[in-house]
Amino acid sequence: MLPNCDLPGEIMVEILSRLPVKSLIRFRCVCKSWYPLLTNPNFIIMHLNHSKFSTTNDSHKLVVRLHNRFTYFTVFSLYCGEPLSDSPVDLHIPFTADIYDLGIVGSCNGLLCVLLEQDTVLWNPATRQFRFLPELECPVWPISMGFGFHPNTDDYKFVRIASYEDAPLMITQVEVYTFSSNSWKEIEVAVPGLIFENSSTASLQNGFLHWMAYGTDREIIVSFDLGDEVFREIAVPDSHGISFEINRKLSVLKESLSVIVYSTAEEKNICFDIWVMNEYGVEESWTKQFTVGPLLTVSKPLGFWKNGEVIFNYEENLNNVLFLYDPSAQEMKDFLTHGTEYSYEVYNYVESLVLI
Repeated sequence: MLPNCDLPGEIMVEILSRLPVKSLIRFRCVCKSWYPLLTNPNFIIMHLNHSKFSTTNDSHKLVVRLHNRFTYFTVFSLYCGEPLSDSPVDLHIPFTADIYDLGIVGSCNGLLCVLLEQDTVLWNPATRQFRFLPELECPVWPISMGFGFHPNTDDYKFVRIASYEDAPLMITQVEVYTFSSNSWKEIEVAVPGLIFENSSTASLQNGFLHWMAYGTDREIIVSFDLGDEVFREIAVPDSHGISFEINRKLSVLKESLSVIVYSTAEEKNICFDIWVMNEYGVEESWTKQFTVGPLLTVSKPLGFWKNGEVIFNYEENLNNVLFLYDPSAQEMKDFLTHGTEYSYEVYNYVESLVLI
């Protein structure tokens, strides 16, 4: 039920679905008759879709995790607009006073999955709602994790993958938290003989989580379907073969699974090949979209920004710098500089009304 106004209800709903979350929360607080609409699941989805697919500069944001390697002090900062703002907003973390060594597992539909020392929290920074996940009975420290949403089940899940030695075997244990039931369960691992990349978080694409994993003579992408909870293997683009000097960074570029391939054999003049899987799950559809470089300074790719810009960081003159590379204009732009004692992680983010 909408308050009395001169506009038809459908037009009013359309207008509201395009407003920032902050404005909608104000409306919800000052006008009780708006509350049923603004908390309606269909309206929340409508608002989320407008935010995700909007072409305006302020809809797509970047969360940067800034972490001091020596003091473990951690800050989550929000960058907005295009170009990325020079004045980020530090996110207030409402669920802990301990701002040391916080981690982010993933960002999905306006929710961040945050790791504390002993707990895991789902958090909507825009609405300030959060939920602590229930504790596991016998937790094993995970080596890989992932968080995401599957459109077919309309549900969020958090996945922990842990390995431990139970002589003479190496045991891999997978635990899945389901948002709708607020519960954990252990599932069977169907990827024997593979070691997941240590301390890695998954790349989310269309309801599937993805990690890099290694065998005795191969490197592979392991996918996990958040709908049917089944693991599968995806071949990597065979551009350089398997070598300790070849790095592969998993990411998502414009809704497609992507791998950034580069060699660490040289400290300078590194080239980065950007590969995209045009047809999901089809090995032959891997296509090299473009190459970045050679870059004169040592750089590490962190992911992609909304229009396909590659996010890198490099260290130079005791500074650790984040910069964007625009493949269309073939231009680089620095946007964040700190001392080399700091490390960066980046996460694409859109504000939402998704309830926790």
